[in-house]
Amino acid sequence: MKKLITISALLLATIITILGFISPDGVSLPTYLLILSFVYAFFVFTIFIILKLFYSDMSKAKLQFIAIIFGFIPVGVLALGSLSQLTFLDTLLVIAVPLLIVWYATKRGIIK
Repeated sequence: MKKLITISALLLATIITILGFISPDGVSLPTYLLILSFVYAFFVFTIFIILKLFYSDMSKAKLQFIAIIFGFIPVGVLALGSLSQLTFLDTLLVIAVPLLIVWYATKRGIIK
């Protein structure tokens, strides 16, 4: 658990450092994708830590699956917001689709 918290803290520090030196408005595509990758990794680790604390009886594979899918929610909202296309319907879809994927996978027993 300490290793996960350390990785999450280092990713947050990296994101803050990158955004401190680079404005996300005028960056090239590879730099923008790098920023989104760090944000995604940060949220996956953070969500996994939170799930592990509250749902310790779940299998590790199920916790990882949920964290990986839910990590797309903030990245999707951030990507749509940076494209100036963030509407209520887009936000609802970015949140609802991962929720449906996790619900379906857990109900069908795809991840055990």
